[in-house]
Amino acid sequence: MAVQSHSPAPASAPRCAADSYTWSKVTYRKVLAGVSEPQEVEIPAHGSAKLRLETQPVRDLVARVTAGTVEAGVNPRDAVTSLEEKTGEVLALVGVGNRFRIQKQETHWTMEVLNETAVPDRGRFLHAVVAQEVAATFSAACPGGVVRGTLTTWAEVGMGAEIKCGFTKYLKGATKEAEHRACASERSSQLA
Repeated sequence: MAVQSHSPAPASAPRCAADSYTWSKVTYRKVLAGVSEPQEVEIPAHGSAKLRLETQPVRDLVARVTAGTVEAGVNPRDAVTSLEEKTGEVLALVGVGNRFRIQKQETHWTMEVLNETAVPDRGRFLHAVVAQEVAATFSAACPGGVVRGTLTTWAEVGMGAEIKCGFTKYLKGATKEAEHRACASERSSQLA
């Protein structure tokens, strides 16, 4: 998964103390980053079938801190390092404005679909790429006083999910969105 980097504040800007960050309200959210078109497949009883799917980007994730905090001395790298220490997560932000987007060479997925029942199964299957977005509020001791803000970045990029169109009982959040996006035309044709 590609990350496009942008530069944070100029190197000469006064910085907040790297060890002064305190964190609260850390939230995690699974975000749909890419989804494939569904592919029809028949899976024999007690068998499997392999699919090769091409995933298309759905959205970019953008790493960011609250507007004005970089100018007030917040160094995004220091903030991320501090949040990594608090959460134990490996986070992606190395500069404000970094973007995560599925790249062309990362769009082809091969998956195996299993059928453990005694009857053949047929359906349309898709692949979803899900990223874990992490957001947290912080305060930091900076040259002009305490600065408060929010840091948003991501971890665990590229988690995959294989989904069967119409089988939505256990889907939620990003996987439910993937099924809805990819299988909507199937639902529309069934209504017609």
